Amino acid sequence: MSPFASTVTDALPAPVRRAELPEQMYRRFGELFTLLRVAARPFDAADPRWLTAGRLVAEEGLAERLAKVHGERMTALHGTAPRPDVAATDMLHRYAFVAALAFSGPWYLERRVPWLSPDGLGVDEAGGVLAVDPWLVSVLPDDPAAGLPGVRVVAGPEALRGELRQSVAEFLEPVLERMGPLMRRRRHAQWAMATDELAEGIHYLGRLLGDMPSAALAANALLPGGTAPYSGQAGYRLPPATGPACDAEPTRTRMGCCFFYTLKPDLLCETCPRSR
Repeated sequence: MSPFASTVTDALPAPVRRAELPEQMYRRFGELFTLLRVAARPFDAADPRWLTAGRLVAEEGLAERLAKVHGERMTALHGTAPRPDVAATDMLHRYAFVAALAFSGPWYLERRVPWLSPDGLGVDEAGGVLAVDPWLVSVLPDDPAAGLPGVRVVAGPEALRGELRQSVAEFLEPVLERMGPLMRRRRHAQWAMATDELAEGIHYLGRLLGDMPSAALAANALLPGGTAPYSGQAGYRLPPATGPACDAEPTRTRMGCCFFYTLKPDLLCETCPRSR
């Protein structure tokens, strides 16, 4: 049974064959996540329409070009040109938020953790597609997929949380290192961003499911602090169980700053660490 929410899958998925596992473990996430169409299948990472972590890290000048284009979009949207580091930060925020969800979605909804290589996750922005092709899946002992090739069984929920933290960290680390100089952020700040994207993606799932408190509890258990390389914690503050504020949304203070205030000086994000 899920310790977090009745909306999360409590009944175990039906037995599957290994070839069917990716599509099955991403099915519910794909139904909920409508920003992109989720395709759990192999794809040609060499096709330039796919933005992969491998390309972002290895292709000379790609990160700079993408940040420049994103800065132009921000200028058109806000009427103010962002600093280059702000454009790069916002570009990575949008990429890392989606990438983290590609890992946390199956974990939160199905109790399965995908491992994705740098070329195992691709975003086709023009086509509106998120493609995922996990090379390994971590599951709990009672999962019907236990024992299939390419499936790793871990002892329990805490071990599965550790698998999620590690799989996301291994995927994001080279991307953060590549983008760090463009964002003018060193390692601690880079991993603060990773903490924020992972925590807030789970909260986003809770919003889609209509149960944000349970998602906040799940994020807090996943990122309690002291889980290097992540900086800080999820730190969601839940509303009281009763009283006039009981229906309020969980809130948190982000570990890192998005620098939106540099575009709109009179506006400060509610979750901004500068408001501490």
